[in-house]
Amino acid sequence: MQRDPFGIMLWLPRILGCCLIIVWTMASTGSKAIQPIMNSQGLVAAGGSLAEYRMSTFLYLPPNSVMEAVKIRRFAKQLQAASPMVKYLLVIKMVGAVGGKSDFVKYMPDALAPYVPPYELAFGSKFDTQDLNRKRWTSEQAAVFFDDLIRKDINFNSVAPLNPTLSKHSAYWSSLDFSLTPFLLSGFTCAVASSLSAERFQQLAKALKQKNAPLKEDQQIRDQQISQKQADSLGLLACELDSNYIKTSGKNFLKQLNQCHSFTQDQIPAIQALLISGKTSFGPPSKWTASHLDDLEGLITFFDQKILSEIPKDILIPWLKTFIQDTHLPREKLVGLMERLFRAYKRQGTSGCPADKTVTEDVVKGLLMPLDYTPEELYACLTPAVLQKYLDLISQQAFTTEQSMAVKEKLDEMYPGGYPESVLHRLRGFLHEMTPEDVMKWKITSVDILYSLLANQPPDIVASTIIKKYMNSEQFLDSFSVFAIGTRYICLLDAEQLSYIDEESIQYSVSLDPSRCSQTTKDRLYPKAKNAFFHQQSDRADYYNLIRPYLGGAPSEDLKILHSYEINMDIETFMNLRKNSLMKLTPSEVKGLLGVNVQDLKKNQNKTPIKEWIQLQNQEELDKIGVGLTSGNPGTQHLTTTNWTMAIIRSRTIQPIVTTQGLLAAGDSLAEYRMSVFLYVPPNEVLQAVKNQRFAQQLQAASPMVKYLLVIKMIGAVGGKSDFVKYMPDALVPYVPPYELAFGYKFDTQDLNRKPWFSEQAAVVFDDLIKKNVDFSSGFTCAVASYLNAERFRQLAKALKQKNVPLKEDQ
Repeated sequence: MQRDPFGIMLWLPRILGCCLIIVWTMASTGSKAIQPIMNSQGLVAAGGSLAEYRMSTFLYLPPNSVMEAVKIRRFAKQLQAASPMVKYLLVIKMVGAVGGKSDFVKYMPDALAPYVPPYELAFGSKFDTQDLNRKRWTSEQAAVFFDDLIRKDINFNSVAPLNPTLSKHSAYWSSLDFSLTPFLLSGFTCAVASSLSAERFQQLAKALKQKNAPLKEDQQIRDQQISQKQADSLGLLACELDSNYIKTSGKNFLKQLNQCHSFTQDQIPAIQALLISGKTSFGPPSKWTASHLDDLEGLITFFDQKILSEIPKDILIPWLKTFIQDTHLPREKLVGLMERLFRAYKRQGTSGCPADKTVTEDVVKGLLMPLDYTPEELYACLTPAVLQKYLDLISQQAFTTEQSMAVKEKLDEMYPGGYPESVLHRLRGFLHEMTPEDVMKWKITSVDILYSLLANQPPDIVASTIIKKYMNSEQFLDSFSVFAIGTRYICLLDAEQLSYIDEESIQYSVSLDPSRCSQTTKDRLYPKAKNAFFHQQSDRADYYNLIRPYLGGAPSEDLKILHSYEINMDIETFMNLRKNSLMKLTPSEVKGLLGVNVQDLKKNQNKTPIKEWIQLQNQEELDKIGVGLTSGNPGTQHLTTTNWTMAIIRSRTIQPIVTTQGLLAAGDSLAEYRMSVFLYVPPNEVLQAVKNQRFAQQLQAASPMVKYLLVIKMIGAVGGKSDFVKYMPDALVPYVPPYELAFGYKFDTQDLNRKPWFSEQAAVVFDDLIKKNVDFSSGFTCAVASYLNAERFRQLAKALKQKNVPLKEDQ
């Protein structure tokens, strides 16, 4: 399915203006002006310094040029240094470059894989298993296609010989057992497990265990005791063991804990207590050597002040210099470590700048500058010239809060009217010391600056002001803006700001999760997400994995439909559902939603909102769940008792329509039907129905939501877009998403010409059609006009005049 992943026809004119021919993008990297990169050669040439480039430099790079560049192994490795915003843009370019998804996955560099929108990985059965298996997917990505792969006849643990000479022989590959990587196995969900036989499930469990697949809490089964042998078997799964295990037997899996990326608030003090006790193979911290610190490197940022103060200083400081130079830890973790070290090595500052504390280039390149200066010394010794020249290096230092405030004071003196953009994108950690009043002085006019600021995770009140300043200048939120805002700040958006997020921005989000937002925010985002992923409903597991983060805003009608999908909803998602929607669910519907997780109802029966839901239920209905719940209200009757989709119209209950005959029979009264009635009608049945001339005319009376649904069904019904346009009734034409009309040259010109398109739709196909030897109609843009010679341009102008084409102001 071809699409316009940027929303290019919607937002590009706002940036470029009409007929823009040459664009120079100025990126403030030092004093160097960077020209937009327009081909694969330029992209490859930039590989050695990708960290210096902003996203805007690559904005006009053709998708096929990206595809050519990533096939070069050296460039693919260099992509690791690019900013997340640049990586995300290049992924979107790759999506638009390929005709089929198999190439898209095959050539995706490891550096870009985490930035692939999960939506693009739906229908995993269409991908080559080996291609998928080579990538480092996140669990959210792997979950989308894992259910398709799991049903293939593959051995989860076997080692497949990678013989390039056999790669073209599909028969060979289809008969070969594949070895699934931990990154792919991390896509395991209970919904997938329920589709497997006992034998296949045992194979999966063995593979998850042997390959240390990084699973979440709801993917695991815990043992009661952890011995060293069990810890060795668990591997990285030991990271999920709670504080009680760490207190009683943590010494047996300290090696595994050292490899964990994060811990819960309960685990951290348990680990600290274990280390300070000295009851490990390393002994007490006072006896540690550099070798011991090497073995505990993964836990260094969790050392508290007491542990740090006991480690011999002549051992710790030299070791830290090497560690900081080689580490890829987030800055905030290093700052926390430095603050604890600063407190452990207390010393008094001096007034003025000591002679031996002058800040030079060598000093700012030092790895432990925060330990060498008190806040007072930093302010006194840091000159404006040095700060301006070396702000990039200085802002990377893991300064304490007090030291950062000293640097901010210097910056405020240098730029009393507000920081220029050349400073904004280099602030990094200093952003934490800024206030909303500071932000109000800034000009934030590009998504590059928006991302640079928010990527440093400023406090919510500052982030909210940054977003407001950006929207004051841009007035829209495309997929790149949403990427920059991310899960961390999506909850800060108000109603007006949320209205600027469209379905495509959600469709192409990488890991947006509004489940922790206010109910108002969830209610506003859910309909957008539902529309974004609507045509994925033919694969229920894919649809659920995509829509799951947004279900907190789902109405009860949609949840009642989901209960038959065999999704095995986890209890956290269930408890995060909209309360009034949850209260309308029957026990049988709740059992259908939770599936194999239904036992978790019992474990959480005293928590809100499960407690309130139980109290509303009839005891006899609760007993059918079979987990021992007690409502205390044996006579309570539930709000509804039917499993059908309910459409209350003049006291009439309408059953779902699922056939062509049912659609035709409903033609005379389409105005009475809600969208949910047609939810399960197969796409091919819709295509057959719209070929009936009488039914095609009757569609005019249907509601807009019904029309939109039928359009989406038609899109899913056809193998090629020519039929999709050919049989589209006039009544449905206004509801065709413009991105479905991309690459208009693939359509029959006569078919396109018969439809009453509006200008946004026509603009998508017009630039292709205009190059053909055809008469002209609406849809023209200045960018299209630039393709024409003088004679063809005169023909266009004449056609526009004669046919009274309704043009917009910018045309």
